Amino acid sequence: DLMAYLGEESYSKDMITEYHEDGGMPSFDGRFTVIGQVYEGYDVLEAISQLPVEEASDNKSHHLPKEPLAIKRITIETYK
Repeated sequence: DLMAYLGEESYSKDMITEYHEDGGMPSFDGRFTVIGQVYEGYDVLEAISQLPVEEASDNKSHHLPKEPLAIKRITIETYK
């Protein structure tokens, strides 16, 4: 649940609504830049996102997959 993850004490209701509607990951804010777009293989990303993870006790830590995940091949191209 997004509300539980973000915590009302840290984020205004407007900010929580924005994350809910527009997406994003608060723990990346100000720390990481993610630029890119998937044109093919989105089904693979969806499958990865559904893998079981170890739940963190504080509900804000990174959630790691229960089983190791290896990306064996990836292609990065300039979109034409």
